[in-house]
Amino acid sequence: MEAMTANITKLIDNKLDRMLHSINDNISQHLNEIGVRFDEAERRISAVEDTAAETVKQIASLTKSVKELTERLQDQENRGRRKNLRILGLCEKVEGSDAVKFMEQWIPRILDVETKADRIKLERAHRIPGPTASKLPRAMIVRFHNFSDHQRVMEAARRKKEVLFEGVKIYFFQDFATETLKRRWESVAVKRKMQNIPGARYAMLYPALLRVTVNDSTKTFHTPGEVSAFIDSLKLS
Repeated sequence: MEAMTANITKLIDNKLDRMLHSINDNISQHLNEIGVRFDEAERRISAVEDTAAETVKQIASLTKSVKELTERLQDQENRGRRKNLRILGLCEKVEGSDAVKFMEQWIPRILDVETKADRIKLERAHRIPGPTASKLPRAMIVRFHNFSDHQRVMEAARRKKEVLFEGVKIYFFQDFATETLKRRWESVAVKRKMQNIPGARYAMLYPALLRVTVNDSTKTFHTPGEVSAFIDSLKLS
């Protein structure tokens, strides 16, 4: 009886050993496969991270290049408009069918500029295209034949300070590229803020830089946002 029990026990132990060995072999095999897959996943993730890092660098480089090219194009456009004036407030249709002829005579007359034959030579004169966003008349763009005439007219407008035509105020501005004009108009609100800073002086520089002097310290800003941050820092100090 004891011998039979021992044989049965031995038989069971042998079967259990074979089962455990088989299970261990399967587990080891699965663990090896998981390890291989994990290593492959790590390799792929590392490759993706490297690619992403390189892509970020390329995007940063392209963004910088686009910004530089845009600034160059704006600078070229601004230089191309150096003989242009933008006139605001002039009633629609007052120039009639020949804007050049009208403006050649109207500009020197309204600004008291001495000219030959009571006219100043222009290359072009036209309203900006499209309807206005308000009831205000569209701006008139004039291009002078000579840059010296452009400068004389600008000086005359500054000396006159207030120009009235048919009871309406007329404004003379240098013409700039659209983006530059936008930046200059945005600076108007900032300049109003500067008026509340005791002893502050400010000036608009070409093409749309704002130079600010406070307490004998002068800074030059490229955007209205930079000026606003500077003003806020003065209030906190």
